[in-house]
Parts: sequence; structure tokens; C-alpha cells
Amino acid sequence: MTATGGSPGKLHDNPKLHKTGVPLRTTVKGKITQQKMAEIVENELRAHLTSLLSYIQDTPDFLNKLQ
Repeated sequence: MTATGGSPGKLHDNPKLHKTGVPLRTTVKGKITQQKMAEIVENELRAHLTSLLSYIQDTPDFLNKLQ
């Protein structure tokens, strides 16, 4: 699945000044936000994940599997 109607986001690094060695946190700024990217990944993986025996949809599903 590819995004349409936009340009790629720009990567930015923010230093974590409170951590030893000052590691960087990478962020993406652009029309496709991290939330949108997460939605795309979730939609792509949903069919694969829901077919796993270990997949639990919600509390009632969990309780049914316990019985």
C-alpha cells in the first residue's frame, strides 16, 4: 500500500539531553503523520495477525479461550 497525493515526510532528530550519550529520537514531519503510518501498518497486518492462534480480540474472546 502506498500513500498518494503527498510528498515524503522529512526526518528530524531530536536529542534526548536527559539520557547518557545523548541518543537521538527520530521523528517524521510531513503530510503523513506517525499516526497515519501506524494505521497503514495496522491495516496491512490485521489479516495476518487475526489468523494467529495467540490473537485475542477483546475480553470476551479471551475469556472464551480460557474455557
